[in-house]
Amino acid sequence: MKPLRCSPRKESESFESSRPPKELRCHDEEVAFAYTIVRVLLHGVFVAMLAIGLVASTRVELNGSWRFRIDRNEEGEAQGWDRTLPPGTEVVRVPHTGNPGKYDDYEGVAW
Repeated sequence: MKPLRCSPRKESESFESSRPPKELRCHDEEVAFAYTIVRVLLHGVFVAMLAIGLVASTRVELNGSWRFRIDRNEEGEAQGWDRTLPPGTEVVRVPHTGNPGKYDDYEGVAW
C-alpha cells in the first residue's frame, strides 16, 4: 500500500465546490477517483429518494356515477344506510357541484 501525499489548501487558493474538502485534497489520483465515485453515488441516492416519493403517491379516480341521498333528520346512521340503500337514493354523476340540482339550498348530512 503506498502512502498518500496530501497537502493542505493554500491561503491564496479560492474555494471551488467541485474540489474535495481540505483533508481529502491529495495528489493521489486513486483518492480523487474514489471521491468522485462517492459524489456520484450520493447524487444517485438523492435522485432515487425523489423518484420513490413520486411513485409512492397514488391517484384514485372518483369521477363516475355515485349514489346520493340527503339525510335531513340525521337518521341514516341509526337506520343502517351504510349497509343498505335507503328509499329515495338517486344516482349522480361526479364531478358536479356540491348540491346537485334540486338540493341547491340544502345544507346538512348526505350519504
